[in-house]
Amino acid sequence: MKAQLAALGGELAGEVYLPLGSREVGEAIAHILAVKPDAIVNTLNGDSNVAFFLHLREAGVKPEDLPVMSVSVAEEEVRAIGPSNIAGHLVVWNYFETVDTPENRKFVKAYKARYGENRVTDDPIEAAYLGVYLWKQAVEKAGSTDVVKVRAAAKNIEFAAPSGKVKIDAQTQHIWKTVRIGKVRVDGQIEEIWNSGAPVQPDPFLKGYPWAAALATRGISLGTRASLSGLFVILVLITWMAVGVGWMGFCGYEELFAGNRGCLSSGDGGF
Repeated sequence: MKAQLAALGGELAGEVYLPLGSREVGEAIAHILAVKPDAIVNTLNGDSNVAFFLHLREAGVKPEDLPVMSVSVAEEEVRAIGPSNIAGHLVVWNYFETVDTPENRKFVKAYKARYGENRVTDDPIEAAYLGVYLWKQAVEKAGSTDVVKVRAAAKNIEFAAPSGKVKIDAQTQHIWKTVRIGKVRVDGQIEEIWNSGAPVQPDPFLKGYPWAAALATRGISLGTRASLSGLFVILVLITWMAVGVGWMGFCGYEELFAGNRGCLSSGDGGF
């Protein structure tokens, strides 16, 4: 993201990260007010977004003066945050409940009939839905549920999803999808203000972006390789010990990884 910003001539005014789920956003809000950026790219997840938008609004920050572009806030998260706290800010996804296609109107109607009129659909829900149908088509084409056969059959399979046509890319196995930017409304829905016009070819390794060339050539440093190798050896030894001592060692094994979970989850998104 920083490499693309630099390539576009933008200036990084600041960068802040929070632990996963943290509601301690005061320092981050103070930093934003101090550096006065033109816009914010928000990659926070979960409860952090609830606290962030609430305190941003309390600080007097208005979307027309300082827009926030979020990559992990969909209709369901808007409900948790409170539409009044996030209305006017921007989000980027491939699907919104308001997408105007025959398939989506049918999808939304069926979803609400099954789960309740007060429920909302969103991008992760639609992605799970279309994924099942893509797999179904691949299985039918392969005539088997064998993984190798299904993967081979899945190449270039298309499906008329609620968000529009999607296709499994033959080279990467990622999906061609339409990109959408939306603005959160006061009723909690998201109004589309821009889309790519057609499904975009997936480029998971950023091979088609000149600004990403330097990232691809960095690779993994020798020190990082050594650290990963050491970690792998340790994990193998721990597994061997756990198997060797049976259930008595299992509690220690569980405690070790319970502690590690705290470390691994300490890094979350930032803005």
